[in-house]
Amino acid sequence: GVTIPVLAGLLPPTDPARLRRVTDLTGIEAPRGLLDRLSALGDQGACHRVGVREGARIAREVLAAGAPGVHLYTFNRAAPALDLLQEAGLLDPVT
Repeated sequence: GVTIPVLAGLLPPTDPARLRRVTDLTGIEAPRGLLDRLSALGDQGACHRVGVREGARIAREVLAAGAPGVHLYTFNRAAPALDLLQEAGLLDPVT
C-alpha cells in the first residue's frame, strides 16, 4: 500500500570504523567482504577511493533496478558523497 517513492539510503563506505558504528546503531551489517577489504587497507586515501568506487557501483545498480533516486548519508562529510556522485555519473565535474 505504499504510494510514495522510496529512496535507497546509502552511506559512502569510505571508513571502516564508521561502518562498524552504523552497524552498532542500526543492527544492519555492512557487507563483510567490503569491511574486511577497507580494514586491510589502513590508508585513509585508499579507503576513500575503494569506498567511493563501491558506493558508486551500488548506486548505479539501485538506480538501474528502478529506484527513483538514492539518499546519501554524509554524516557532515561532503567529499565522499560528492565523489560517489561523480564516480556514478550523477554529478557533472566542476570546471
